[in-house]
Amino acid sequence: MPSPDLSLVIPFYNEEANCDQVIDWIIKAFDAHGVDYELVPVDNGSRDKTGSILARWSETNNRIKSVTVPENKGYGWGILQGLAVCSGHYVGYVDGDLQVAPSDIIRVFESRENGNVDICKGKRIIRGDGWKRHIVSAVYNLFFAALFRCAISDINAKPKIMRHTCYERLSLESKDWFIDAEIIIKAEQLGMTIEEVPIDFRPREEGKSNVRPAAVLEFLRNLIVYRISGRR
Repeated sequence: MPSPDLSLVIPFYNEEANCDQVIDWIIKAFDAHGVDYELVPVDNGSRDKTGSILARWSETNNRIKSVTVPENKGYGWGILQGLAVCSGHYVGYVDGDLQVAPSDIIRVFESRENGNVDICKGKRIIRGDGWKRHIVSAVYNLFFAALFRCAISDINAKPKIMRHTCYERLSLESKDWFIDAEIIIKAEQLGMTIEEVPIDFRPREEGKSNVRPAAVLEFLRNLIVYRISGRR
């Protein structure tokens, strides 16, 4: 089978209430818009029925390549396991929580046609995740900009979609939530072009967010450690 235009990783952790709707929603939108795609849903060490749901999709649809991670070692680890099996000319990821509509995924992907763009990503304009998360995100983005002098305004926003060749050059390592920041930092250092596309961030309808208060401290700690170490 020829390589698709886009391989999209969707990490799931205890998302049995969302899996079917997320995958069905994306498939219908991609098919309607003629997107040549491969979906790579990842069961990132779930303890509910997420794994069996994803396995069923993989068995019945040859455009779906599910990945099972036996033990959850972090958000980034699940994404890395999915990206490792992607075969598309472009690869990327979006969370499996229904907060980013497929129409916005398509708009981000199609933005690559506007020029010589290496990485296309979302930028949350309308947010349905509450004022507390909004404030935390704003502080994090300001802190990031101060440390790394980066023009990107919404570091953690998804989807993130990049050329497969760019993904290979980035040599990503982060097993935790820092993977979003690592992508931006390394891409800037390597002179890659990044485009942000405005998207709506919908309120979560089912399940619970896996971003805990401790994750905020983890974000900040990782930024400081990364900046001090001068990693390249």
